[in-house]
Amino acid sequence: MLDEIAVQGEKLKSRLTLIETKRDILSAPELKQLYAKMRQLSPAEKPAYGQAINQLRQELEDLVAQHEVQARSTNLTPIDITAPFDINTPADKKPHLLGPEHGSRHPLTTEREKLMEIFVRM
Repeated sequence: MLDEIAVQGEKLKSRLTLIETKRDILSAPELKQLYAKMRQLSPAEKPAYGQAINQLRQELEDLVAQHEVQARSTNLTPIDITAPFDINTPADKKPHLLGPEHGSRHPLTTEREKLMEIFVRM
């Protein structure tokens, strides 16, 4: 029984490198089958078997956590926090606000103006 856990553990660890979402390995059918086999064991075999499965699951969780930390650290690019506030930037290269020709009036503003016009005529 414990050999089966070791074999399944090696399969799960090798599949962990292949799958995109690493957390999915924790709900793999093989792991669920190992937990399901625990019901068929005698009360004397259950503690050792349960410890072995829990140890395998802990190893998988640790590997997933390592992959997540590594993915977070490699995907981040440094941001230049001074870029938008650089006072030495020439005027023609500074960002400009959009003029009224690039947008439209807000619907609430339009309705408010209609109501104000009605009250002015009264």
